[in-house]
Amino acid sequence: MAGRQPICVFRRWVFALLTLVWFVPASASAEPPGLGPDVPPPPPPMTILVVGDSIAHDLGVALTRSLATQPGITVVNRGRAITGLVRDDYYDWPGALATILADTRADAAVVSIGMNDRQAITENGVILARFSDDWRNRYADRASAMMT
Repeated sequence: MAGRQPICVFRRWVFALLTLVWFVPASASAEPPGLGPDVPPPPPPMTILVVGDSIAHDLGVALTRSLATQPGITVVNRGRAITGLVRDDYYDWPGALATILADTRADAAVVSIGMNDRQAITENGVILARFSDDWRNRYADRASAMMT
């Protein structure tokens, strides 16, 4: 009898395993073959537009680098050094922005401008002293035109 005990123990284990396999139902959350769990669709692609002076340009470079590994996010950097709202004779941001927006579908925009705007505004041959009330009003008009 001593020789039969290992076989007997083996049979009991086999019987126990077969019983578990036979009577334990599959997991209640199991999906039919071919169907997986609900997976949300990927987010739509996103375009971030960066406009403004040299600060904006540098920010655009940094965003491009830091978001390079994010699929579906594109950064369009239209920052331009040595520009602002004061010297529209050098670069007309409200006019340029209208063209940029016509050419670029953007989901979000980052605007940084003003670094070069600590100077007088010259308009129609009239010089508006830096930070005077007339200067502030004209600057506000230009900023409003750009944001519109």
